Amino acid sequence: MDSIDKESILLHTFGWWQFAVCLFAFSALMAIWWHIGRKQSDKGQVWLAVSVLCWSLSGLVEVYYSHSLENTQSLGSIKSDMGSLKSILSLCNSFFILMALPYFKYLPNKLSSVIESDLWKYIVGIPFLLAFLPILAKYIFDRQYNFINDLDVYYSILTLIFLGSVLWESFARRRLKLLSFLSLVCIVITFVAQLYKPLDNTLNQLIFSAIFKSCLIMIFFALALSWVKELVEEKLIKRNFNPLSKDIKLSLANRHLILTGIWPNINHDISLSNKQYELLELFTKRKLDHDQWLTIKPKDAIKGKHYDIQSDNEITRLLKSILNGIFTEEEINYESQLPIIRNCFIERDAGKVKLTLLVQNLLIKD
Repeated sequence: MDSIDKESILLHTFGWWQFAVCLFAFSALMAIWWHIGRKQSDKGQVWLAVSVLCWSLSGLVEVYYSHSLENTQSLGSIKSDMGSLKSILSLCNSFFILMALPYFKYLPNKLSSVIESDLWKYIVGIPFLLAFLPILAKYIFDRQYNFINDLDVYYSILTLIFLGSVLWESFARRRLKLLSFLSLVCIVITFVAQLYKPLDNTLNQLIFSAIFKSCLIMIFFALALSWVKELVEEKLIKRNFNPLSKDIKLSLANRHLILTGIWPNINHDISLSNKQYELLELFTKRKLDHDQWLTIKPKDAIKGKHYDIQSDNEITRLLKSILNGIFTEEEINYESQLPIIRNCFIERDAGKVKLTLLVQNLLIKD
């Protein structure tokens, strides 16, 4: 059996393996998204799943072209076409991974402003097109352009820098340090595999490709499971909703309420209406001003007398808005949660009310 036959069998076997394994991984990731991520409006899992699907399609490309390697007269052209298609799919894989990053809950501080910005799709999309179009032209016109042979490698390295940083942060912030180190090892293996791509060594390329794709798929599943674990923990905490006034910190700025201490390690940024914001601001100012009370207008109010709050319904609407910012629409239960949040925030005494939160935990920003 000559070297061409061996290469053909190797490509054929690896191609089917890659197609089957990556297609299964794509289906499993999409199943997780369908049952959990879809309800959370999290499209990041979809992008990651589609990136894995690109590897599955790349396996089909290898299976298809493995049968053509026996034609030694056009061997160079066959390998060129196969390489171009695999490069296109590799580019798409990297692009979809980069598009998933803004949906990650935890991002490195130095990169978060870039990844979360509206310009992110242009930051990753323009280099993608600059690499994609020349490779596509090479495939269509069947020409050799040496300067674009490895454009997908450069784009993959860019992807690895961002992906490695985000994976490390995601696992570290979820207190899964061992997975942080394993993700770093996986990124290093993938980087080495990218360096092998320009070399004409099919066996080493396929070995490294199988290793890094298997590792990345397992890391993606570990990431999905860590996310599910965090959701379960949050639900358990929310089910036992009983915050303490002394633990809650309140900050007001630009019609927004920032709450911390409702439950551990979670901040809530709540947008309020003008009237609700002004009422909470009044509560806060009176608390800061020697712990003063606010008066509620009674049914038999004295005509001409000033009252701080015209109706107890104003307080109720404010507290409901706070609950809407803490819980999702599916988690809201005013009947059980409203009394808890009212007792936590509001102290009453014969037609007077004030905040129960500690003065040192209150802040009004200009």
